[in-house]
Amino acid sequence: MTNAARLLTCIMIATYFGFFMVEAVLWTVPWVNAILLPQLNPDLRYAPHMQVEILRALFLNQGAYNLLLAVGGLLGLRLWAHGDVRAGRILLRFIALFAIGAAITLLATTHAYLLGAVQLLVPAALLPLLRRELATSCAAGSPAE
Repeated sequence: MTNAARLLTCIMIATYFGFFMVEAVLWTVPWVNAILLPQLNPDLRYAPHMQVEILRALFLNQGAYNLLLAVGGLLGLRLWAHGDVRAGRILLRFIALFAIGAAITLLATTHAYLLGAVQLLVPAALLPLLRRELATSCAAGSPAE
């Protein structure tokens, strides 16, 4: 795997992990939801503490999905680095396709995660451009690189 592909993949993994932290760990921290709530539901007139409680289970669930995607990305990198290039590539392609779908959904539905959506979309969209470079490095006999 090239350094560029590894960097793009790590950006996606870090973004998934960041979403996990915000959604599952930090959601009930007042400054976090004070930033996100107005962007998620600008016209909603419920008290912020009620919105936090209403959305807590949803965000815990979303956070778990994002953590699992981050772990899947790490596993894909590890498989690739330890010689199972095919399995690593399949897993990383799934993670990248999922990132593209998630980013498009985020961009279409809310502005609360605009930066995160871009952080997912750009690396995932650029990875296919490295395909020929990745194929060349694998054909050259260095699957772990």
